[in-house]
This record gives sequence, structure tokens and C-alpha cells, in this order.
Amino acid sequence: MYRHNGRALESELLKAEKNPYYNATKGGWVSALRKMHTALQAADPPSYAVVKVDLATQLRQNGVGSVLRALDTPFINGWRWNSLDRIVCLVRDCFRHGRGFAWPVNGSDGRRSDLCFKRRRVSREEGLQYKAFFADTSAMIKSIREMEHTLEQQATELKNAGFAHFANLTYEGLTAFEHASWRLESSVRLWCTLLHSWQVPCQPAVVRTVLSDYAKTASWPTPPPHAKLIYNADEVRLAMRKADPRLLQYFRSTKLRNGTLALPRAEAVQKLNAPVQ
Repeated sequence: MYRHNGRALESELLKAEKNPYYNATKGGWVSALRKMHTALQAADPPSYAVVKVDLATQLRQNGVGSVLRALDTPFINGWRWNSLDRIVCLVRDCFRHGRGFAWPVNGSDGRRSDLCFKRRRVSREEGLQYKAFFADTSAMIKSIREMEHTLEQQATELKNAGFAHFANLTYEGLTAFEHASWRLESSVRLWCTLLHSWQVPCQPAVVRTVLSDYAKTASWPTPPPHAKLIYNADEVRLAMRKADPRLLQYFRSTKLRNGTLALPRAEAVQKLNAPVQ
């Protein structure tokens, strides 16, 4: 990862306040991205920056898509398969998405909370009391159904922007090794797919060692039942079952064990992880 003036560049480099090369009055994004690319190539050894792109908005910013294409920027299409986990995360982080039909609350008394991003810096006990509340489960279900099409929508955005070859990868697939040792080989294959999509040679043995060591030392908690994340979990589960029993595949009634729910169903994995041509 490239460092700018001693500071490591982070992934949200398409946000003006986080890109040290951006200057609105001196070329904007076109100039910023070209300067960043030049600096990366001039580094010894040549370096790389991983850039997180919101395909629905940032790729359409003035000149961004055309510059990234001209620089032959490799992409992956990343996606969180569990739509319920995704919307719960958005609500607990206080993003706009859930406003009007959902908000975060204190699990002990149901009162609104403004912990938001600070939830990552509180004690585990306090964090477990911080939950999402869905006042309108119909709106929640509508959002879940919309999110189910995220992968295809992002792929379309990439293709429309002129990027023809990229891999579709799920968060659950890449991180499955963290929760079940028997998922290690599938995660190794997916990480190699990610590296190949970035035009980086993959050595499976090296990836396997890195993931194995990480799984032994990382402190990421096992995904808990949704009752620990959603204040009115019973109401949410009943609404999902009534609307479409298929949606219950996203709802964890018990703690995740042996990676059982860490990946999309088998028939979906082949489709989702195939390169888009």
C-alpha cells in the first residue's frame, strides 16, 4: 500500500476529503487520479492503492470512469450476500438508508441511540445492547429485495463504464475461513480469484498460510443470532416469513456454527463468483 507523506492511503480515495491529491480548482478528479497513479508508479518499488468505488455514484463523477478506464484499472465486484445483515449494519451505522422506517436503539429500553459509528469503539457489552429497530417491516422487506439485486446492478454499472472483465465476490465467501476451518480451501480459491482479477499472480500456498494464521489470531466475533442485533427480531422474522419464506435464509435464529450460513446457497455460489465477460 502506498504512503503519502508518511501516511498510508486508505480505500475511500474517491472522497475529496480523503484524497491528498484532490483539488477542486486544479483539475478535480481527473487530475487527482492521474497524479496518484504517477506517484504510485514512481515509488520504489512501484506501489498500489486499493480504491473503494460506489459504482452507482462515484464512477459517474466527472471524468472518474474514463480516467480509471484509461489507466487500465482492474476491478472486482464485491457484495455482501446476506441482505439482512447489510441493512442491519446500515441502520446501526446511522446511514440514510433506513431513515423513516428504521433506527438504532438501546436494547435495554428501546430508546433511540446515536452511537452510530462509535459502536466500534465501545465495550463488547455496550455494543451488544446497541440494536436496529424496524418500525416498518414492509419497507424493510422492500429494501432487502432491492439489495438482492445489488450484484447484478453493480456488474451492469461496471460494464456500462467500459470494464469488461472482473470477478464477482461475496464478503461471506472471502471471510468464511474465519468461522470454520473446513471453509479454508473455498476462501483460498476466492482470494486467488480476487488477486487474479486485480492482475496479481496468486500463490495458493502463501494465501493458505496467511488465512490460516489470521484465523488463529484474529478476534472477529462469530456472527450472532439476529435477535442480538435487532430489537424487534421476532416481528421481523414473522414479517419475512409471511412475505416470502425464502427470505428466512438471511435470518440467523441461532449462532453461526461451522460456517453453515457463511456462504450463499450452493446453486448461487457458482453464478456469483464467475467472472463477468
